[in-house]
Amino acid sequence: IANNTVTDVIEMDAASNNGVDDVRDIRDEVMYTPSMLKYRVYIIDEVHMLSQGAFNALLKTLEEPPAYVIFILATTDPQKVPQTILSRCQRYDFRRMKKATLMAQIRKLGEAEGFAAEEKACAAIAEAADGSMRDALSILDQCLAYAKGEPLTYEKVLEVLGAADVTVFSQLFGAVVEGNAAKALSVVDEASGKEAGLLLNDYIWYLRNLLVCASSGNDESILEVNEDSLELIRKDAALLPVGSLMGMISDMAELSARVRTSTQ
Repeated sequence: IANNTVTDVIEMDAASNNGVDDVRDIRDEVMYTPSMLKYRVYIIDEVHMLSQGAFNALLKTLEEPPAYVIFILATTDPQKVPQTILSRCQRYDFRRMKKATLMAQIRKLGEAEGFAAEEKACAAIAEAADGSMRDALSILDQCLAYAKGEPLTYEKVLEVLGAADVTVFSQLFGAVVEGNAAKALSVVDEASGKEAGLLLNDYIWYLRNLLVCASSGNDESILEVNEDSLELIRKDAALLPVGSLMGMISDMAELSARVRTSTQ
């Protein structure tokens, strides 16, 4: 299967093959029994990208599938798949990978590939990947190319990501709590080399962690941040009540939406 030499496992990318004819080809093929395996398996990736006509064509096969045929429908947007299709499937929801799992895999790769990376650098990559191993590997490749054979440091990772250190968000939050506009502007100005939308989203992420910390009794397993960040979060979470934190997150989310269409 891995070498694509088994004809009984067929993968189709619905993002680029989403028409009625593409599904009709599958419908015609399911009549043939498997030649090498027990089942013929059709994997349709990004199935939500199929057109309405293609879904209708697929539905007939899903209603009366041959006993030797299995369909695996993969999607990141199940709400876009018609209910008539969903009702005929078993649903398996995959959760995002934990940060510790991503970090362990990065360390394992470091041992196998022979590159050195700081623990904080691995943590920053894992946080940026947001639960996706594929994104973690992509970011890691970019960071290693930027490091040019030197040990991968936390600072280099931040430069590649265009991100700011967590202390920036703690300083900004402290300035807002104090009502010190001059200090807040100074913190933002120092981080002005970073992309504004990313800076704002990372600040919302920091506020979210403050809210979780304040609401969960310092449950570290929910926060999934490194020890240095955890100390800052614990300290800042005690500065405002939960209601105020929720209000700040709401305001920043609204601002984030406006930033996307703003020229300023």
